Amino acid sequence: MSERSEATEPSFWTETDRDVALQRFQALVNAIDDGIYQLDPSGRFVAVNDVIVEATGYSRDELLGAHVSLLLSDDDVSRIEAEIRRTLETDADPPTLELEIETATGDSLSCELRFNPLVDGGELRGTVGVVRDVSTIAARSERAQKLSQYETIVETVEDGIYVLDEEYRFAVVNEAYVEMTGYSREELLGSHCSLVVGDEVSTEAAEHSLETVDGPDAATIEAEILRRDGERLPAESRFTPLTSDAGDYDGTIGVVRDVTERKARERALEESNERLEQFAYAASHDLQEPLRMVSSFLQLIDGRYRDELDEDGREFIEFAVDGADRMTAMIEGLLQYARVETRGDSFGPVELDAVFDDVLDDLRVKIDETDAEITVTSLPRVHGDPDQLRQVVQNLLCNAITYAGDGRPRVAVVAEKNGPEWVLEVRDEGIGIDPAHHDRIFEVFRRLHGHAEYEGTGIGLALCERIVDRHGGEIWVESEGGAGSTFFVALPGARA
Repeated sequence: MSERSEATEPSFWTETDRDVALQRFQALVNAIDDGIYQLDPSGRFVAVNDVIVEATGYSRDELLGAHVSLLLSDDDVSRIEAEIRRTLETDADPPTLELEIETATGDSLSCELRFNPLVDGGELRGTVGVVRDVSTIAARSERAQKLSQYETIVETVEDGIYVLDEEYRFAVVNEAYVEMTGYSREELLGSHCSLVVGDEVSTEAAEHSLETVDGPDAATIEAEILRRDGERLPAESRFTPLTSDAGDYDGTIGVVRDVTERKARERALEESNERLEQFAYAASHDLQEPLRMVSSFLQLIDGRYRDELDEDGREFIEFAVDGADRMTAMIEGLLQYARVETRGDSFGPVELDAVFDDVLDDLRVKIDETDAEITVTSLPRVHGDPDQLRQVVQNLLCNAITYAGDGRPRVAVVAEKNGPEWVLEVRDEGIGIDPAHHDRIFEVFRRLHGHAEYEGTGIGLALCERIVDRHGGEIWVESEGGAGSTFFVALPGARA
């Protein structure tokens, strides 16, 4: 039960005091999100705030003095009157009612109503009420639910998540980030980000954040986290700036990933590549010399005893010399394959148009001899090693010309944008490749045809794949036997 009391005001209030208090009260009422109204004893509006005016579509002048039935059905008006009587008779707390408000445009608005009778000397002097749009309640509930879901996701993901304010101090950190750094949440919040990454990295990150304020892309840096226990944790941080409505820098949100395992794999791969190169170098050094000796002595025999040899003997010598030469080419190809990772140049912007021009010049004799028709559209700039990409282009064009079959070689080269990548396509009308062999052709020394049919070491496409892998790209083929082939090479676009 609630005890109702009559409203009074301090006896020492002046007229000015009342005016100021009224102005402040009106400002407060209009600042509230809910609709607030006052009715006289007959049910007519004597006060409404801005929310009521906006929600109903009626002007304040149209509402003031109008009966509440302007907005409510007769049934709802009767319900409210009955509840007011019951409240006065039993001194019970007024209930919350759900009802429909009819707006000036004829629309119906579902609302919750909470009211309180105004009593003076035991007589009803009117009512005051608060009206809340149910859709607003649902939206708030939905926002709260989504916020709860987001908080759950943020706290359960394995990656560290943080938010920095405009001064690069931690405003939010999740549990994963706490575990990564070894600091407690309380120690991190409010601390400058240099606490866990040092001054140099925090300065670099700040510069990246400001650079990407007007750009669509997030920035990524690799750095070590300086843990509380003094250990260093290899990490990759991808972050994007937060901006105010005016477009000014307002903070940073970032995602941090522990890359300890990845770094270990990279070191293992580097060691493997070094061992492969050492093996290939040793093999080439140990095998090249005896092969050169074999080839030289065979040529001496051919020059000195050619007249004494019959046709079979001369043919045998030619086979042996050819085999030694092919073995030399294979060893050189293997060494080239092994050195893709360790002897490549640093990456930078590469104009593929210029690369193709150089390759066409190098293949001019082969193109003229075969009367090959090669068409190239405008090609993009990509990010990579220019010499290695030139090897890829040259190998693909050579294959397209070599495996043209009996007809005139026709090759088309185009490029298409695919997100952050460019996909280079080399299409030919040659003999094609059976789908069962699409994966095999990228294996080292894997050949689908004998040397008598087509020349080659069987390492060209394997070398292409290894180079493309180094660039973080992908190479694949689409082809049917006898229906030509299209080789696709996906490469990262040039960085701004």
